[in-house]
Amino acid sequence: MASYHLKLLVSFLVLIVFVLFSSLHHVSSSSTSPREEAHALLKWKDSLHGETPAALSSWVLPPIHANSSHHCRKWFGISCNKAGKVVEINLTNTGLVGTLNSFPFSNLSNLNRLDLSINQLSGPIPPSFGNLRNVTILDLNTNELFGSLPVEIGNMKSLVNLTLFDNNITGPIPLSLGNLTDLNILLLYKNKLSGSIPLEIGNLKSLVKIDLSENHLSGPIPPSLGNLRNVTILYLHANELSGSLPVEIGNMKSLMKLNLHDNNITGPIPLSLGNLTDLNKLILYNNQLSGSIPLEIGNLKSLVKIDLNRNHLTGPIPSSLGSLQNLTILYLVQNELSGSIPSKIKNLKSLVELSLAQNNLSGPIPPSLGNLQNLTLLSLMSNNLSGSIPQEGEQVVRPLCLARTKIFMVSKNQLISCSVASSKSRPSLNGEVACSSDLCWVVLNPKHNRGLFDGEDPTSKRLILFIKPTGDCRFAAKTP
Repeated sequence: MASYHLKLLVSFLVLIVFVLFSSLHHVSSSSTSPREEAHALLKWKDSLHGETPAALSSWVLPPIHANSSHHCRKWFGISCNKAGKVVEINLTNTGLVGTLNSFPFSNLSNLNRLDLSINQLSGPIPPSFGNLRNVTILDLNTNELFGSLPVEIGNMKSLVNLTLFDNNITGPIPLSLGNLTDLNILLLYKNKLSGSIPLEIGNLKSLVKIDLSENHLSGPIPPSLGNLRNVTILYLHANELSGSLPVEIGNMKSLMKLNLHDNNITGPIPLSLGNLTDLNKLILYNNQLSGSIPLEIGNLKSLVKIDLNRNHLTGPIPSSLGSLQNLTILYLVQNELSGSIPSKIKNLKSLVELSLAQNNLSGPIPPSLGNLQNLTLLSLMSNNLSGSIPQEGEQVVRPLCLARTKIFMVSKNQLISCSVASSKSRPSLNGEVACSSDLCWVVLNPKHNRGLFDGEDPTSKRLILFIKPTGDCRFAAKTP
């Protein structure tokens, strides 16, 4: 019996020794020397097409008896550690033409940064990329890479920055991307990616910036995005996304820029959007959003730009918009908004461009718009606005053309025009024209129309011309 146990013990010890030997052999065979790394890089260099870029002329092996641990320190774009192992490759914009097929992924075990951006590299991203377990920055943007993203990219667990934009990459975003839990920058825009945005993207809690724009992504925006509390920039525009905006998007409390334009997103704007108090740009134009603009949008005091153009939004323009003191651009064109223009818009003192055209707005143009003294564009055309435009620069005429206003568009409404006085011939005009009924307004930049001011200093004033387009053109010039 004792002999049997002794045999078992000996067998067990032999097995342990075998495993240890195999492991050591694997480590020694997988750990390459600096000279072997150099040979591997030279092999890839030789695989490049055309003339070798001048930048790589420094890639020469030293004599065999030289200190091989320092050779890469003289190679352009290569950085090494004290042991002479390659830790960084930065060959951005060096005229590389070729593929990644011969790139020594398996040999560069210490590599932590790889930047081959702005070159003419083509072909697929090899699955062997997954061997680069220590790489934190992978930048291949602005090349001619095609094929799908390999599933093995999910093995690059150290990745912090994945930048592959401006290529021809096709196929779906692999679910394995959800393994990259240290990732904080994901830039895949301007490719040909298709399929849905994987739910697994919600695992990437360290993400700060996501740009998947200008692809062919379809399906809904995953609710799991709500897990990404550190994301400041979310760009999903110019895809084929559908479904409604998930309520969970309101959990992305760090969001500063939300750009979802040019998709097929339907349903209402969720009330939870009002939680995004750091948001400064909200760009949702060219979708199929419906329902009313939520009052909660007035909570977003950091907003600088709102663009909800070309949707199916209904109901009134919420007066809570008047709380957005930092807003410079408000575009609500081509919706189905109704009711009057809220007087509280007068509080938007920073507003530079206001476009409410092609809606069902009614009532008068509020004289309080005259408070918007930074306004350069005011477009109210194609609504049901009514009332009169005073003829002597009173009330509406004077306020709307004060300060920097260059373009005022009110055509296709039910406004009553004012009379037009005659005047002597004037020089050719250089300005913007917009018509209301039979009345045209021209708001001119005086610097380009000096002859209209008869010797006065034009730089300190603005000129308004009312033009009757029927019959002879007669002018009435007025400087407010």
